[in-house]
Amino acid sequence: MVGWLALFGAIVYLDTTAAFQFMLCQPAIACPLYGLVVGRPEIGLFFGLTFQLLWLRSLPVGAAQFHEGNLGALVATAVAAAIPKASAGETTLVVLGFAAFAGIITAGLGRHLTTFVRQRLRHFADAYEIALRQEQWGQSRLVFLAALFFNAIAGAAFTLVLFFVSLQAVDWLLDVPAGRPLSAQTAQSTGWLWEGLFTVLLGAGVGIAAARFFQRKTLLWLISGLVIGVGILWL
Repeated sequence: MVGWLALFGAIVYLDTTAAFQFMLCQPAIACPLYGLVVGRPEIGLFFGLTFQLLWLRSLPVGAAQFHEGNLGALVATAVAAAIPKASAGETTLVVLGFAAFAGIITAGLGRHLTTFVRQRLRHFADAYEIALRQEQWGQSRLVFLAALFFNAIAGAAFTLVLFFVSLQAVDWLLDVPAGRPLSAQTAQSTGWLWEGLFTVLLGAGVGIAAARFFQRKTLLWLISGLVIGVGILWL
């Protein structure tokens, strides 16, 4: 699992801004693929769709800092997939909750990773410019490939570090070492917390959705849709 996670972390980080741009970095693609590789496709699909919606408006435009939601989604998937299903054959809500929290933390810390990588890439840019001016074409290609390799290593290392730190946090808080399922007692004792959290998140989601739809430019379309829907049901 560790080798696959490092490979996925490198590809996702490269595809986000540095190279390729094949959209493999998108959570809706990367997470289900990782889930298939490690034998937990349901986990990959769950976090892929969740984080895709969560960071839908976060775009890496220009030199602006942005949350590394792609790496966050990958870490969340890896953390949840590292803990086997409970005795009932399900992934408990507390595991999904901690994994999602680990993914959000990873995404936030990823902003600093982007700054760090960009600062280090200045040296590659200077060396690349010198090689071009001196018409050292072979040297310029090596510098370019070295810069890509540096991005790949940064993405892989960052993903692995946050993955292992998150697993240690889960082990410390829930007494669940990686590779062992959550005990029925722990799942039952934390069930009330996640039932209440689900209600709170649902209410927050409704509030956010209402704030986005009940605006002057969208209110007319909302009312029209409701009228049409009521008309169809009435007929």
